[in-house]
Amino acid sequence: MNPRTFYIDYAAGSDGNPGTSKTAPWKTAPGMAGFAGKYSHTAGDRFIFKGGVTWPTSCFQWKIVGSGTASAPDYYGSDPSWFNGASFKRPLFDFERRVIGGWQYGAGVLFEGVQWAHIDNLEFANHAAPLAKAGIQTWGTMTICWNSCNNMTISRCLIRDWWQPNVNGAIESGTSGGGGIQKVNAGSGLAAVDCEFHQLGAGVASGTALWNIVTVERCHIHHTPTAIMSANVVRDNYIHDLINPGDPAAHSNVMLCNGGVIITGNVIHDIPPVAQVMFFAPGYYGVGHALCQGNVVFNVAQPCIAIDTDGQNNPGASIKVQGNTLVGPGGTGYCIRVGNRNNGPLGALDYRDNRLISTKPVSIEAGVTALTQANNTIYTLAQAAAAGLTAANRFGAQGIPTQPTEPPPVEPPPVEPPPTNTIRVFEGKITFDGVWK
Repeated sequence: MNPRTFYIDYAAGSDGNPGTSKTAPWKTAPGMAGFAGKYSHTAGDRFIFKGGVTWPTSCFQWKIVGSGTASAPDYYGSDPSWFNGASFKRPLFDFERRVIGGWQYGAGVLFEGVQWAHIDNLEFANHAAPLAKAGIQTWGTMTICWNSCNNMTISRCLIRDWWQPNVNGAIESGTSGGGGIQKVNAGSGLAAVDCEFHQLGAGVASGTALWNIVTVERCHIHHTPTAIMSANVVRDNYIHDLINPGDPAAHSNVMLCNGGVIITGNVIHDIPPVAQVMFFAPGYYGVGHALCQGNVVFNVAQPCIAIDTDGQNNPGASIKVQGNTLVGPGGTGYCIRVGNRNNGPLGALDYRDNRLISTKPVSIEAGVTALTQANNTIYTLAQAAAAGLTAANRFGAQGIPTQPTEPPPVEPPPVEPPPTNTIRVFEGKITFDGVWK
């Protein structure tokens, strides 16, 4: 059977309609709570939600189990020519701060074992995660959860205002939950591209924007405690104005990078004191090689790059820090710091061609077996300003990524799969675009 296109309009649709035209749309989509339409999945099916329409909390959890293929991925998105109101606005899925459940089954949208799907140009708001201390596990309790999924892409979406009332030490140590999107269990080929994440309207800040997503590219992340946990490729994102978590006992992270990762071209600024900025533990899972290249970091209170002998800390692990512009805290703190958790020295650190703006640019406390440094330029804040590098011009950062302003195509073409071969492992080494740099 050939793929079909289905239209969904909560305001004026009916699940008794065939759903195959804009004039006879469904009210809800297959897999939504209460869906009463007739549907049998075909790979490559497309689901178009009407712009300017809201799907309320009674529609959720939305559980999706059908898969597409490499040549015919399933599509969940919108059509800018079909909308309520004076102009197009993204279709809105509003979870209204209602706790759905625990584990991944508390996610607002759960993709369960799905392959080859594309989520595009939708808005998700007000997902609630339960308090872990109440005896409900929260791993996977996110706005969107990819459980055992492969080759998934989310693009041009807004995910905002997830909510968890974690105040006064209410979240027990070691638990996690609440946020934007998370992979649980095995999964590869997962990408978030050109999306925005924030908690400007949440009232209580908590959770993580992205967790375990393989590729995070050109996303705009702001006004939330933690941006990115455990991605493999993080490039060209704009991360700024993060905020303190609601739980005073918690700390947060701009990026937590364990094992082999590639972090390039990101702009990061205005980060609160409780947040680590770019934290690397390349030996966490054994032999890991990390590349941190071309990033701009300023207005932070902790070291711009913190490298740690954490986890297993395999002695063959290494990190290359190249071509970054790093402003140490207050112009006097560390741009690069190698810390020690009593797990032995770092295998190798190669830092070169960086602009380091601080009176104390580098601190190596744990020891490094093989240390290479070359062509780094060190400035004071005054010297940087004289060279035209200031916060006002983002210390020379070019091309700050933002969400695209142009409308998506009326009939979006099938999405290309995310780059599953960007990272290659050969004899224990990571290559980037085919070459270990």
